[in-house]
Amino acid sequence: MLQIHRNKLKDLLLTGLRQNKKQAVKILSLKSGATVTNQKMMQVHSLHESLEVLQRVSEASGTKSVKSNRSHRITTVYLSVTSRDSNITTMGQLNFIDLASCEQLAIGKPSVKQKNEAVWIQRSLTALGDVLMALGRKRGGSEVYIPYRNSKLTQLLQSSLENCVTYMIVNISPSSQHVQETLSTLNFAKRVKEIKMGEATTRQMSKNFAMTNSDVVEQSRNTKELKEKLLKSRRLNKTLERNLIKNRESFETELKLAWKKTEKLNEIIGVQSDAHRRQAKALARTAALDKDVITWKCKHDELLKRFNKRSQEAYNADQRVHTLKAEALRRREEARAATINGTAKMKQYDEMVVKLDRMTKFLQKEKKMRKEDNERAQVMLDTIQKQVDMLNMDNMT
Repeated sequence: MLQIHRNKLKDLLLTGLRQNKKQAVKILSLKSGATVTNQKMMQVHSLHESLEVLQRVSEASGTKSVKSNRSHRITTVYLSVTSRDSNITTMGQLNFIDLASCEQLAIGKPSVKQKNEAVWIQRSLTALGDVLMALGRKRGGSEVYIPYRNSKLTQLLQSSLENCVTYMIVNISPSSQHVQETLSTLNFAKRVKEIKMGEATTRQMSKNFAMTNSDVVEQSRNTKELKEKLLKSRRLNKTLERNLIKNRESFETELKLAWKKTEKLNEIIGVQSDAHRRQAKALARTAALDKDVITWKCKHDELLKRFNKRSQEAYNADQRVHTLKAEALRRREEARAATINGTAKMKQYDEMVVKLDRMTKFLQKEKKMRKEDNERAQVMLDTIQKQVDMLNMDNMT
């Protein structure tokens, strides 16, 4: 027994019992129709027991209250009859639906709560009218979408509007002030009457099927266990997925650090490569300078030999000049002392002395030039030696 009040579903058989969120009744939409979960069912064996249950529920939920008049009630009775001759069980379903009344709000002075309840009732009845219009269009054989899911009321009435036998009892008022409601209610009933419900179906269960019912129960139990295992596996998969994401993030971080280290090592290798290239160039330059040093040393040795030779020749010439000069002075003194030869011989000796002076000056000039060449060669050798020392220091660094 279900009650819809302000679009909230309530199980009247659970009245007085505390319901948690997991045990709350819910509507599940399936291809075969809507089904209600966590719904309580009571087994009865006679009409008297059925009436007792209805009376007890009515007293507990307050059927005569204003709230019950502004809510929809759906009572479902499942019937099962077994033939004694053929052992065939026939099963059926009866849905008793009490739709809430929708009075005009203009009559009287309704409260805010009554206005809200009237709005919810109007919404559910409008959704029911849309479903009835869709079912009316379906009579032509065309495919029409039927909006059962627009309201909880239409979801629960799906099994009472298709492939079934439906009876509608309309309560109208004879009062003239309710004429508008009477007309709208009669029009609603007329629309329902024009709907083609389809052929009613029955379900029969043979004895053999009843014998295998235990197997079905066992299969259901196994299915439930498999579902629990599947849920555990899904939780485990989620945990593994989270761990995988964490490991992946840590691996990506480590990979980034490794890339940074690799880039730094590549920079160091590049610096070392540049240093090796500079060192190779310095070595080639050193080898070239070594060749130049050897060449300049050879030239220096040759110049030194020539300088020594010329110095020796200049020294020998200087010695001869001194000897000749001394000889000329001696002879000059002899000529002065001897007056026999006269002035002509004296001039001869003077000319010889002048020639010797010129030769002496020329030899001194050449000696000075050789000395400057030797100094320039020594400066060049010192410069080359400094360059060689600098190259050796570069090679060492």
